[in-house]
Formats: sequence, C-alpha cells, structure tokens
Amino acid sequence: MGSCPMPRISVKTQLLGGTLALISVCIATIFRFYSYVERGISIQLLYKPLLLWSIAFIIYGMVLYVSYLKEVLGRHIPSYKTVTYAALAILIVCMVWAEILEYSLHY
Repeated sequence: MGSCPMPRISVKTQLLGGTLALISVCIATIFRFYSYVERGISIQLLYKPLLLWSIAFIIYGMVLYVSYLKEVLGRHIPSYKTVTYAALAILIVCMVWAEILEYSLHY
C-alpha cells in the first residue's frame, strides 16, 4: 500500500477561502466593537483600533485581489512578491498594534 499524494487545492479555492475568512473576520470585528460600545467604552478610545483593523482588512483584500489578477487571470504584476510581502508585513504590524490598543481598553 503506497501513500497517496495529497490532492492540490486550486488557486481559486485558496482565494475563495481567503475571501471568506476576510468576510467572517470583518463581521466578528464589527460585533466585537459593538460589544465594547455596549459595555460603555468611549467611542473616542475605539477610533485607533478600528482604523488599524480597517487598514489591515483593506490590505488583505488588496493582497487577495493582486493574487487573483496574477494567479487566475495571468496578468503580469511587477515586483509581485515584494509588494505582497511588504503588504503582509504592514498588515501584521496593524493587527498587533490594534490588539495592543484593544488590550489596553480592558485595563
């Protein structure tokens, strides 16, 4: 009995999964910020984390779109890897900073 190779997931399926993940995290973030408002946390304290999360979501959407253009439509994207890695680095910084600001809301 030989080992069966794992089936490859198509690029379209990966992009669809990434898009669904982005949408679900956006919805969860909206509900999380709504719960902060319900608990009486001032809206002024929520602007920076909400802005950072918005930037992160926009960047992730742009990475998905550029990947779609390159992988599915076959368009040539100059410096594709550099742009993608730089965008993902900015995304990670925004997410970590937003989490730190949100954590400070609890104390």
